[in-house]
Amino acid sequence: MLKRVSIAVLVIAGALGGWAPVAAEPRPGAPAHSCGDQQVFAIHYIAHYEGASGTQNGLYVRAVPTRGGCASSWAQGDGQLSRSAIASQCRTGIEARFGPYPMTLRFAEDHVVRNRADCITVMSGVAHGEIDPGRAPLFPGGIPS
Repeated sequence: MLKRVSIAVLVIAGALGGWAPVAAEPRPGAPAHSCGDQQVFAIHYIAHYEGASGTQNGLYVRAVPTRGGCASSWAQGDGQLSRSAIASQCRTGIEARFGPYPMTLRFAEDHVVRNRADCITVMSGVAHGEIDPGRAPLFPGGIPS
């Protein structure tokens, strides 16, 4: 049976109540120190999909689901979520709430995901501006900076 998951619902379920962003600039030292207590990462988003208007482009601050995902995102040094961070988003955010696979993730277009690798591919495409997010907020719990 194929489940349909509205990302808007996922975003509401994944919102971080009471979370306040801290400085988005990395701290000196190891990448894990840049995360701070909230596992904060600053995402540099530029939409590359066809028809992108540029209105969503900018810096977003969000908490990453795992410490390793946060640290690896800072360690990459390119302002993008790491594969580890996106895998943890799939594991702890999507699978835990809406699993098991297969399911359909709804953005501007529907994307069928049959396993975690599919989820990582789709969520990476959204995070890197390659998939039109439609009406879904770009980064659950993220705050434009």
